Amino acid sequence: MLDYASFHNLKLVGLKMINYSLKECDFTAAQLKKYIFTNSILTDAQFNNTNLMDADFRLSKNYAINPSLNQVKGARFSTDGLMGLLEAFNIRVDD
Repeated sequence: MLDYASFHNLKLVGLKMINYSLKECDFTAAQLKKYIFTNSILTDAQFNNTNLMDADFRLSKNYAINPSLNQVKGARFSTDGLMGLLEAFNIRVDD
């Protein structure tokens, strides 16, 4: 459990966070290229000006990432997590 931790401006390329609780963590300006979030809970985590290129969020939950404010080229997401990418644009998807 790393809830409320700050990763602000850290360079953490290629690390794996498996089965972590990362609620309300601050990832602002962090370098998380090729980072892997597996079975991690990211409720209210902050991603602003964060390098998430080639990061893997496919098995993580409750994230909200604004693609306009972060580098997400090559990042991987599941269809279940798409709402976390659309939230910033106030887009609703109905079944």
